[in-house]
Amino acid sequence: MSHNSSIMRIIQSILLASLFNHQLGIVNGSKGRDSQAGVKAAGTKTAKTSESDDVPVMKESKKGTRLSKAGKASEPPTPSPSAAQTGQDEDVPTTPSPSSWPTYYPVEAESDLPTYLDIGLDAELVVGIRTPDCPRFMGESTTPRPIAMDTLEPTQSPTSDRPSEKPSNSPTQRPSTRLAVTFERGALKKDIKRFGFTVSKGITVRMIAKADNYVRFTNGKRSNMKYHAMPDGAAIIPLKDGYVYVNNAEIRDGLGGVYGLYFDRNGEIVDYRVLLSGTSRNCAGGKTPWNTYVSCEEVKEGQCYQVDPDPSSQYHTRPEATKIGRGYFEAIAIDNRNPSTPVVYVVEDIKFGALRKYTPPPKDNGAIADWTSLHSPGGTTEYLLFLNENTFTWTSCDEDTARLSQATSFPYPEGIDVKDGILYFVSKKTYKLYMLDLDQGSYKWIWTNNTLVGDGEFWDSPDQIVRNNEGDYLYFTEDGGSTPGVYMLDESNKMHAIFEAYDPIYKGDETTGLAFSPGGNIMYASFQDCGCQVTYAKDCGCLIQFTRNDDVDVVMPKLMIVVYNTDNVKPMLGRRR
Repeated sequence: MSHNSSIMRIIQSILLASLFNHQLGIVNGSKGRDSQAGVKAAGTKTAKTSESDDVPVMKESKKGTRLSKAGKASEPPTPSPSAAQTGQDEDVPTTPSPSSWPTYYPVEAESDLPTYLDIGLDAELVVGIRTPDCPRFMGESTTPRPIAMDTLEPTQSPTSDRPSEKPSNSPTQRPSTRLAVTFERGALKKDIKRFGFTVSKGITVRMIAKADNYVRFTNGKRSNMKYHAMPDGAAIIPLKDGYVYVNNAEIRDGLGGVYGLYFDRNGEIVDYRVLLSGTSRNCAGGKTPWNTYVSCEEVKEGQCYQVDPDPSSQYHTRPEATKIGRGYFEAIAIDNRNPSTPVVYVVEDIKFGALRKYTPPPKDNGAIADWTSLHSPGGTTEYLLFLNENTFTWTSCDEDTARLSQATSFPYPEGIDVKDGILYFVSKKTYKLYMLDLDQGSYKWIWTNNTLVGDGEFWDSPDQIVRNNEGDYLYFTEDGGSTPGVYMLDESNKMHAIFEAYDPIYKGDETTGLAFSPGGNIMYASFQDCGCQVTYAKDCGCLIQFTRNDDVDVVMPKLMIVVYNTDNVKPMLGRRR
């Protein structure tokens, strides 16, 4: 080995050691902040991690001791060869009859991209010398520009639920034909005692599905199969005559999958179908710009599958593994600023994971991306690497270093979203929301477990993050604690509770399945256990519908609804909060 080569190896080792010590300091610095925040209650279940997948852990519930998500109660049942999706009359037998709809097993697709590295969850990474063709990742630090936060004003709400006792001195500029807005985020004044949680004022609550129970349709019939267990990530996909709520089932050992709950234009349930089966621990995923859904497996060597819930589509019965590669996947978000070449961001929910950036091959002649974009060979993969406290880069060949960066800076990332060139994601271990400026290579973060505006508390792990269609507000689900709920981050980085559980049966549960109707007036959310005694059992999970009681029509609009109360009030819908 030449003298110059030896010097280069020493310099590179020093740089890598410096990077590791700096990033480790960031995490250690956050520990003091986390300890000050405290926890909600003694005995609260901590967020689930991949490290405890095979370790049984007992937790308390109202009904007694139950086995947590970390363990198994018994061997899983053998899956049935098919499951029916269409509605049947009330005299349907307990055992579902054969269906004309096939059970959709995934189409395997070999990826030409690097596969998941077999790195121990607590192993010490040994980072080798980069190959000569690998670009430098320790380049000059750029001066970060401030990342603009959301600037949309909140929905206008009255100061009181009661009308004024005295007449106004001036006439109304224009009479309103709408009801007064009553929805108020953060005011958990409505106690839904039969369900054991409180909601913001101005919301009507309805449980529309429960695991191991048939789904009731608006025509009086019911589904021919029972609602799935362990509901997790979800999305709303608009259809010609309504919309479909697409939801993952986070069940192990090939018993997971994706299901579709179909609604008409008035928000009434008309059908329930299985869209993908034969997969394991379908955790979250994400919606594509071409109105399909990508479902990700949270297992070693897991894959992300594309599903088309539209019954009229040629791909409806052909779910297929994408070219994203393999990993311990959680969720995806797609930057569609270039419709011909959208960029897919994917998180791995483990300590030594790697947040990846997958760019599919561009379509011919600048055509708009579609279903085939995620299944065509020739895509590229890069990995996120934090350089210091405010800058980052992407590396295509230093995957090991990127995994070390995640382990020391943002371990166990969960929900992810992208809007206007800003990538958002959360870490359930650091309790932080990270905001990356994709164009400038700079980032910043804020705590998620801060004091809320109004009622409620959000001290436990952030999980999924969802936007109300194209709106500016981010909504969060919560994993663990004694009062799991759903929360919203406004334009000034303040948190508001939308609803929050208080019944002991929800202790250690997590809220999942967050999605909004195309009109933005209905929110759907699940409890993954919902009072079941043994996690992963067939009766775990329920789906709740939250409808705003204000001037938002309970229909799916063809166009964005814009509502005016007076000449001086801005549109209150249409901005998709």
